[in-house]
Amino acid sequence: MIKTGFTPDNIVYTPKNIVSFIAELVSSWKSVKVLDPAVGSASFFWNINERSKLEPSFTGIDIGPDIIGMAEDNLERFDFEYNLINNDFFEIKDKLVEKFDLIVCQPSFIQLKDVLTVDGYKFLNNEFAYLFASLDLLAEDGYLVFILPEQKSFFYSDYHLPMREFLLENYSVEGIISLPNDTFYPEATLKTCILVLKNCQQRSEVFFAKYSSDNADLILDNFQSGKFVKNLSEGFWVDASALADHNVSWTYDHFKSIERLKTKKEKSKYKIKKLSDVVSFKHDFDDFEEVMLIPKNPLEDVIFRSEFNDDDLDNYFTCIITDEKVSPQYLKLYLNSNAMKNERNLFSYGTFQRILNTFGLNSLLIEIPPLKIQNQIVETSNLSDKTYKKIKTLYKGFKSEIFNYDSLLNLMKSFEEIEDEDLFYKNLIWPFATSYHIALKTSADKNTQLENHFKLFEIIAAFNSIVLLSALPNDVFHEKKNYIFGEECLNFQKVSFGGWIGLYSRLNRIYRSFDKETLHILPFESNFYKKLTNKNIIQILNPIISKRNEKSHGGTMPEIIAQKSICELNRFTNQIFDVLTAYKSLKLIYPTNMEKSSGLYHINTKVLEGNSYDFDEEEIVTEDDMDTKLLYLYNGTTDERLKLKPELIKLLECPECGNWSLYFFNSLEESYVKYVSYQFEVHDHKAAPKSMDEILRT
Repeated sequence: MIKTGFTPDNIVYTPKNIVSFIAELVSSWKSVKVLDPAVGSASFFWNINERSKLEPSFTGIDIGPDIIGMAEDNLERFDFEYNLINNDFFEIKDKLVEKFDLIVCQPSFIQLKDVLTVDGYKFLNNEFAYLFASLDLLAEDGYLVFILPEQKSFFYSDYHLPMREFLLENYSVEGIISLPNDTFYPEATLKTCILVLKNCQQRSEVFFAKYSSDNADLILDNFQSGKFVKNLSEGFWVDASALADHNVSWTYDHFKSIERLKTKKEKSKYKIKKLSDVVSFKHDFDDFEEVMLIPKNPLEDVIFRSEFNDDDLDNYFTCIITDEKVSPQYLKLYLNSNAMKNERNLFSYGTFQRILNTFGLNSLLIEIPPLKIQNQIVETSNLSDKTYKKIKTLYKGFKSEIFNYDSLLNLMKSFEEIEDEDLFYKNLIWPFATSYHIALKTSADKNTQLENHFKLFEIIAAFNSIVLLSALPNDVFHEKKNYIFGEECLNFQKVSFGGWIGLYSRLNRIYRSFDKETLHILPFESNFYKKLTNKNIIQILNPIISKRNEKSHGGTMPEIIAQKSICELNRFTNQIFDVLTAYKSLKLIYPTNMEKSSGLYHINTKVLEGNSYDFDEEEIVTEDDMDTKLLYLYNGTTDERLKLKPELIKLLECPECGNWSLYFFNSLEESYVKYVSYQFEVHDHKAAPKSMDEILRT
C-alpha cells in the first residue's frame, strides 16, 4: 500500500452535472476499454456505463489507498467489469500493456514541487503531466477527455507552444469546452475547460463552446452534428490552422472575441481597420516621431512617449501612426474608451493579471470616422481637460484662502444654468440619479430637502447591500447568514435606515476578506466590488444615522439649521457619488419579454438610467436568457449580468397612481410583506406573506 497525502477528504471531485455532461458526450463513441488515470470516486465509470450501448470494461488508477477504497465501495453496487489499481500512474503506466478507446480524467490541480519529465517535455503542473502521460495509452481512433485548468499558461504561453504543436501534429484537437468560473467553487477557484482529443489526423475544424446547465444538450448536439450557430456559447467551429499560430490562446473567450469582431464590422457606421493597418510597431524611433505607448496591461491607459517619464518601456508596445487619415489624439482616446479597454481585455491572457500579446493587439479593430468628427472628439476632450484644470486651480485657490471665492462661484453658477440636464449624474443608474434629483431640485422647502437627502443615502445603502447580497456565493451566504442578519434573521424582520447601513457594513467586511480567487468567480471585474466595499463609504454613512434620528425626533427645523445640515450632507454626497462610479460600465435593466431566434435570445428591456422617465427601451441580443419582470445589472460589452434578489427589490407600477418606482423590502408583517419606495412614490406595496428565510433564500 502506497503512503500518500491524498485522501477522500482533500481531493476535488467533479460536479455531478459535469460528470453527466461528459458521459453524454462520449456515449456515441465505441468505447470498449475505458481508463481513468486519477479515478477518484469513479463517478465517470458508472455514468458512462449506464449510457453506453456496449459493455465497456473500466480501469481506474489512483495513488491514494483510501481513495481506491472509496471507489471500490462506490462500484460494488454496479454490475460491470472494472479493475482498480492503487499505484502512482507515472510509475505504472509503462507496465500497462493494453490500449484504451477512451481515457477520461480530472487530475488534481496542483503545482508539482519538482519538474516531471514526460516524453521529453518538462512539467510543473500535475494535470498536464497526466495529459501527456496518458497519450501513449490511447488506442488508434480513441478519444481522450480531460478537465484542465483553462487559466494556466499551457493554453497560451510560448513555453508550452511545442507541446500544443505536438498535439496538433500527432492527434486531433476535437474541441475545447469552457466551464463556468465557479464549477469547483469553493474547493477550487480555477477556471477550467474540457479538452477533447482523438488519436487520428487533425480534423479541419475545432469546436469551441461555453458550458452551462441550460445549454448542455445544445452543445452536445452541435458538437456531434457539426453545426455552427449564432449563439457562440452553444458551439462554433474554428479552422484548425488558427490554433497553430503561436500568439493565439486555445480558449473559448479568445476565439469568441475574434467572432465578435465580425459583428463589430457589420454594425459600425464608420470605416473599420485593424490596428496593425493604422500603426507601425517598432522599437527604434527618431526624436521627431510621435510615439504611442500601448500598455500590455489591457486596463491601463494608452499614452504618448512625451507623457512618459521613464526609459523602461518593457510593459508597453511602441508604435507610430502611419495612416494619415487617423488623428493620433483620436486613436489614443478611442483605445482608452471603456469599450476598447474591454476589447483589449478580451484578447488578453492570464487570470488575475491579464496581459495583452501581439496577436490580440493586431486583432483590435478601430472605427475611423471622417477627420472632421475625429477632430471634434479630440476638441471635446481638450475642452473637458481645460475646464477640469481650471476648476481644479480655482478650487485650490479657494481652499487656501476661502475669501477667494468669486471666480469659482461664477464658474459653478455657469454650470447651474444647465442644471436641468443633470450632466454629472445623467449616466448614473436610475435609483441614484433620480434620488439625487429629488434631494436637490424638487422642493424649495429646506426641511423637505433635508429629508430627501436622508432618503438618498438610504437608497444608496439599500441598493448596494442588495447588489452585494445578490453576488454573494451561496456557500458564503449560508455560512455567514447569522452574522449578516442575526439569529433566525431577527435583525432583518424590519429594516430601517440604520438597518441598511448595518447590513452594508457587515457585507463590506465579508467582501474585504475575499481573496482574488473568490472575487474572480463573481460577475464583473473585481474592482467593482472593491470600490463598493471601500471603507470610506461606511465611515461616511455611519454618522448620518444619528443626524437622521435627530431630525426625526426634533421635528421641523428652522430653515437656516436645515440648510446647514444640507450643506454638511452635500459634502458627503460628492464623496459617495465618487464611489458609485463603480456602476459606470453597467446598466440597470428590467427585461419585459424575450424571444429566441437562431440560437440567440432577443430580450426587450427597460433601461433604468439617469433621471429620465419614461424609461428608454432597448433590445439586448445575448447568448443566455434572462428572467423577465426582474432587475439585473448588465455589462453590454462583456454580456455579464447579476440578477438582483427579487424579494428584496422590485420595479413596480403603482396600481393607485400609475407611477413606476423601485420598491425595497421594509418589514415582515403578520399578513403581508411590506415594501417602500424612496423616490416619488408615496404608496407602499404589500406582497403575499412569506417567512424571512424564504425572502432571503430566493
